[in-house]
Amino acid sequence: MLQKSNINWQDLHYFLAMVRSGSARATAQQLGSSHSTITRRIDQLESSLGTKLFLRDVSGFKLTGQGETLVHFAEQAESAIGTAYNLIQGLDAQLSGAIRVTTSDAIANHLLMPMITSFSQTYPDIDIEVVLSSQVMDLNEREVDIALRILPNNVMPPEPLIGRMVGKIATCYYATPAYLAKHDPWIEQSSAKLIGWGELGHYPDWIKTSPFAHLGTICRLNHSAMQVEAAKAGLGIARLPCFIGDKTTELIRVPNCKPDIAFDIWMLSHHDSREVARIRAFKTQLVDSFAAQNKLLLGQVESMKR
Repeated sequence: MLQKSNINWQDLHYFLAMVRSGSARATAQQLGSSHSTITRRIDQLESSLGTKLFLRDVSGFKLTGQGETLVHFAEQAESAIGTAYNLIQGLDAQLSGAIRVTTSDAIANHLLMPMITSFSQTYPDIDIEVVLSSQVMDLNEREVDIALRILPNNVMPPEPLIGRMVGKIATCYYATPAYLAKHDPWIEQSSAKLIGWGELGHYPDWIKTSPFAHLGTICRLNHSAMQVEAAKAGLGIARLPCFIGDKTTELIRVPNCKPDIAFDIWMLSHHDSREVARIRAFKTQLVDSFAAQNKLLLGQVESMKR
C-alpha cells in the first residue's frame, strides 16, 4: 500500500510544470532550474509511485495512462493548496481573530490595561488573551503571539526571537512615611529592612550595590503586588519600579534616593507574525503606549501624587 510519506510533494510541482510545458528544457526555463534537475525530479516521482508517468522519445515526454490519471489528482491538490493559501493570507490580512500576550503582573496591571482597553475599542473583533508569566515562553512553539519581558539593562533577548526594546525602567526605594519616621535607613545602625525579592540570603547582590548595603532583608516576595502590599503594611522598604511606586499613594520615595535605570522592556514575537495584520496593529499601539508613558517609566513624574 502506498504511503503518503513516499511522495515528495514538491515533485508534483515539477510534474505538472512538465505536463504544461511539454519538455524538460521548457520546464527548466520556466522554473529557473536545470534540465538534469527536472528529469531527476520526474524519476523520483516515478520511483515513489512505482510506475512510468511519461514515455520518452525523440519528440519529448508523453504522458502514459498512469500519468494522465495523476494529472487529474495533482491539479486537484494544487487547487486545494492554492485555495488554502489565499484563505490563510486573507485571514492574516483581517483585523480580527485572537492575540495571545504573555507578560509579568507588573506590566499587565500597571502599564498594559489602558492600552488594551483602547485597542479593544478600536478593534472590537480582535480578542486579546493575557497570560501572566515571568518566563520566556517558547514563541517558536506558538504558545503566544507576543511576549513583553523585563530584562536587565542592556541584556539582549534570546535568539531566534525578534524583538524591540520599547522602554527602560527606573527603580527606586519606597516605604510609608510612618516607617521612615521610625526607621531611618541612612544611619549606620539603622533598624530599617529591605523587603527581599526572592533571593536566598539577607544580602543579595542588588543590595550590595545599592545605597543601603548596610541593611539586610526581611521576607522574600517575588511579585511586585506583594512587595507593594508589604511596604504599605509597614514591613520594610521596597525596591520598586517607579511606574508602580510613584502611583502608590500610601508610599513615598526614601528621601535622597534617586531613580536608577536598571531594566529594559522588550516586545518579543516570532518572525512569522510580521505578516499578520492584527498582530502588527497591536505591536504598533504597544510601541506608542510605552512611548507615551516614558516619563512614568523613568521615574520623572513622582510629583503626580504630591
